[in-house]
Amino acid sequence: MEEFKLMVTGDRYFNDYILLEKCVNILLADLKKAREIIIVSGLSEGANLLGEQYAAAHGYEVDEYGDSGQITPLLRPELYLKMAWIADACICFWDGKCEVTKQIIEQVNALPPILIIIKYVAGEEGPVIKDYWQRFDLQIKAAG
Repeated sequence: MEEFKLMVTGDRYFNDYILLEKCVNILLADLKKAREIIIVSGLSEGANLLGEQYAAAHGYEVDEYGDSGQITPLLRPELYLKMAWIADACICFWDGKCEVTKQIIEQVNALPPILIIIKYVAGEEGPVIKDYWQRFDLQIKAAG
């Protein structure tokens, strides 16, 4: 079965697993039927670790990059470039303020993967989607 690697990334303080799960489920709805899903993680707190939690909950393999938060912020952009090169798509959770996440978005946007940015705002009941952008270069329908 052909692989589909999804890079899940975003702000270190993003902590809404339910929102992440809903967004990733929509993205993978058709793909999971015909492709082996692999979640690509940078091992950082926030969206990266929630992506790993999602993989565990749905029985997907995790392709780990980094060293459990031991990478200094100066090395992180190089790490995300490596991740983006091997990913088929990147879903990024961004509060619109975090400079590191903005830098990741700019780097990934210059590369081939599908890029989906979920911009969220903090609400009383947790983060809510404020806006989203997507750049698709391939059909989401799974190859048969």
